[in-house]
Amino acid sequence: MPLLKRLFWPLLAVPCAVAAAIVYAGGRAGVRPAWLLGALLLPVVFGALYASLWRAYELWSQPPAMSLLEGALVPPEPVLLVSRGGYLTPGSAFFTPQQLVLFAARRRVVTLPLERVAAVRLHYGKVLRTPYLDFVAADGRRLGRLAVESAASWAPALRQLCRGGGR
Repeated sequence: MPLLKRLFWPLLAVPCAVAAAIVYAGGRAGVRPAWLLGALLLPVVFGALYASLWRAYELWSQPPAMSLLEGALVPPEPVLLVSRGGYLTPGSAFFTPQQLVLFAARRRVVTLPLERVAAVRLHYGKVLRTPYLDFVAADGRRLGRLAVESAASWAPALRQLCRGGGR
């Protein structure tokens, strides 16, 4: 799951770097070894958090049943939906000529008719370079943002299907 690794690796890398800095500085300052061992628990706690997030993401991004994939133009892929309110929904998505469909834990949670979409814009995150697809309505409102690893290949096909052709 490349998208998951891209989004969650800071949860593990940053605490490891902080713990290493604490151990180094504490060792140079002559701090007791027991306190330094306590600092090493920081990556363990965040590692457990990372493992639980990984498992939850795997459960939520399971593809739907094959009977629901009728007419799909792309195979279902793990995605992360960023709604207008900023909420994150991990799941599995695909699109047909009529709609974009998002499943979470094998249940349909979002169906976006492509006739409501005027433009599909491809963006990349600033720090982690996560590829996003922005779905924009005819009045300029953003309908949602979808983080998907193959966004660069989805964007042209979605633009052709949407009303107005996108940007």
